[in-house]
Amino acid sequence: MESGVTNHSRTLVGPDGNATTSLSEVEQLSKLLSTWKEVLIFTHNVLMWRESHYPYCIAGVVSFTFLVWWWLNASFLTTVAMVLLFLVLVDHFLYTFGSRLFNGKKWTGEHERQFEELCHLVLDSRKIAYSVYNHITDLKSKWPQLFVVVTCGILFLVGLVGYFINNALLLYLFGE
Repeated sequence: MESGVTNHSRTLVGPDGNATTSLSEVEQLSKLLSTWKEVLIFTHNVLMWRESHYPYCIAGVVSFTFLVWWWLNASFLTTVAMVLLFLVLVDHFLYTFGSRLFNGKKWTGEHERQFEELCHLVLDSRKIAYSVYNHITDLKSKWPQLFVVVTCGILFLVGLVGYFINNALLLYLFGE
């Protein structure tokens, strides 16, 4: 359902009747992510468990990663450096070998629809994050005492949990 065509920017109306994302935002994001579209579609399919074996693959990769991290017993700075090194190498190898791994000739209309859906999800997630941020800043400006009490209580509980449970175990449990 579409409404409000103005200046090549259309607003889409969701099933609940609220305006979602304009097409110009989707087009801008599509252009920005176009070089990564095959990788993003594959990653989205894996994370959404589109195949029956994907959950097992995810659990295996996460378990192996945490096993290596536990075995190395690396400091925080070393861990950050290794993660950034891994990301740089992945980016380089995908740029170098991406055309061999992901054949653009196999790109179909279904892939394009999935990519557009993914762009909508990214934009909607950004809007939700902005909305949560705005609600928190509104709470802070309207009821500063309540904000301090709630924030301190939540941070105290998180600190208490972090004190009693190893951070690697917490990261493993909540990261999977």
